[in-house]
Amino acid sequence: VTPFLKKEKNLVVFISHSHPDHFNPELKNLLKEYKVHYVVSEDVKVYAPEFLDGLEENLTILKPGNRVTVKNIEIEALPSTDMGLAFFITYEGLNIFFPGDFALWTWDTLDRETYEMLHEVFSKILNHVATQNIDILFVVADPRLHDAGWGGALTAIELTMPKKLVIPIHLAGQLNY
Repeated sequence: VTPFLKKEKNLVVFISHSHPDHFNPELKNLLKEYKVHYVVSEDVKVYAPEFLDGLEENLTILKPGNRVTVKNIEIEALPSTDMGLAFFITYEGLNIFFPGDFALWTWDTLDRETYEMLHEVFSKILNHVATQNIDILFVVADPRLHDAGWGGALTAIELTMPKKLVIPIHLAGQLNY
């Protein structure tokens, strides 16, 4: 990614949570060459506190429900159905939803009560997102959840009907689905 970044531009790095597939401590090294601001889920404070050392002036820590503006980017932190946050981002009139690990994690091992609660939370958050006139929608499309509508990805697309682009994430390297 770094060959495409311009050193004179502001860079905002979003960290939805501390799982290793969403967070790399080496992101801190970007500060050596770029004007970076980190927008981080509060769980990073607990699971990777050393990452935050020395970032105080370049850091915004969020929890669900927070709304902030960073470098002219409006950010709403939404709850996840797993660890951390999902982000609703508005920049220069473009509305973007990044889910982090927000998905329908409908594993066979879930008891009925947890399954129903997960569906309720997923629907509530997704219905809120659907009211936001999404331009770019990132969706968790985990191959392990193929039989469950890709972890809610199909439902998210149908409900939000993004105007410009859908970007699947969490594919675990599987690009031929």
